[in-house]
Amino acid sequence: MNNDELNFKALLEWLDADPKRAAGLYEGFRVKLVKFFAWRGCRRAEEYADLTLDKVAKKLAAGGVIQTEDKFHYIHGVALNLLYDYFRTIESKVIPITGENVPPVEDPDEQVDDMEMMRKCLQFLSQPECDLITRYEIEKLFAEPSRRRAKAKSLGISVKNLYLKVHRIREKLRKCLKESLLTEEAG
Repeated sequence: MNNDELNFKALLEWLDADPKRAAGLYEGFRVKLVKFFAWRGCRRAEEYADLTLDKVAKKLAAGGVIQTEDKFHYIHGVALNLLYDYFRTIESKVIPITGENVPPVEDPDEQVDDMEMMRKCLQFLSQPECDLITRYEIEKLFAEPSRRRAKAKSLGISVKNLYLKVHRIREKLRKCLKESLLTEEAG
């Protein structure tokens, strides 16, 4: 066996002693990771989902011990670190994030394309609102209070008003998504 096969085997053994259940968990986790990266504007969501699982597999194959009750919680933490690295790259800063360039995620088990609905709902926002909410949601995972203060100052508002503005935009998106879901279910 080569290193990749050993790594994969170690990951599956860690996920579950039963190979069939382990394979099912692996596939389910991968789908969740692809959505996680895509919803946060990562243009290479599938690649980063695979990279996340590869990092965990390499650690396990190297003899690392990961003791956790919730295995996806650990994997999600690795994904957050990779997402942070992704947004520090120049690539992510070159193309502005809008509803039009978020990659679609296809899940054959779901009848509703969540990304398409989100893309449509983002189009109902003004461009400044869309820019604010996408940047805020991405950067809130990593932002220090000083960055929030700087963003508020650049908009000419207080931090409290920034939170309020973001809350109002989120409410618009929630309403639009809810209406889209109801329309999908009715149709």
